[in-house]
Amino acid sequence: GEKTINADAWLYDARVNYYLDQTDKDQKAVDAYQKFIDITAAKTADKITDRDKTNLVEAYSYIGGYFITKDKAKARENFNKALAIDPENAQVKDAIRAMDAEG
Repeated sequence: GEKTINADAWLYDARVNYYLDQTDKDQKAVDAYQKFIDITAAKTADKITDRDKTNLVEAYSYIGGYFITKDKAKARENFNKALAIDPENAQVKDAIRAMDAEG
């Protein structure tokens, strides 16, 4: 339906699911953010807006944070994708530093 092509709907869905359950035990927010990423990242570079970039950083950061205690490689992969878009993102840099400190 409409939602499959509407990245904004998935972004909204992710935020609502996170708001309803911060633990995201069913990975609903993760899955919604991933759908947003899949749709948005499929755009050609010239079609990706600054707003898309901001939202991609949010999505990658959320997924990275979600997996930080569950799957370090997946967390790092998502954090690195966030940094590729926003290299000066202090929050993401701090998260990676914290992971590195843990070993």
